[in-house]
Amino acid sequence: MLNLRTEYELKYPTGWADSAPEQIESPEQIEQYQISGRLFVSPVLASLERTAEGQFVMSEELLNCYGVGDTIEEAAEDLISMLLEYHAELSEARKQLSRYLRRQLEMLDYFLGQRS
Repeated sequence: MLNLRTEYELKYPTGWADSAPEQIESPEQIEQYQISGRLFVSPVLASLERTAEGQFVMSEELLNCYGVGDTIEEAAEDLISMLLEYHAELSEARKQLSRYLRRQLEMLDYFLGQRS
């Protein structure tokens, strides 16, 4: 099984500092992150929000994928898992995809360095 903690790097884009803010204080506050590392040949930009219940939701808006977790890192890992699963599902059905889903697969191929 893939150990996601060794496969990605999460950067907080304000000055691209290596550390994230301690807390997102309200559900309305949204932060932007860059996910990169060995899994990705092109960084994935993701938005981070905190729910009223205190969970973090990290989403990639072009592909309509998101991850949820009790910590920022858990949300990022859940998002990465979702992107990898979505890529696998679309790749498996490559010949039957609609134009929209083919475009989604092309974006995932681009992020992951896969050839269509």
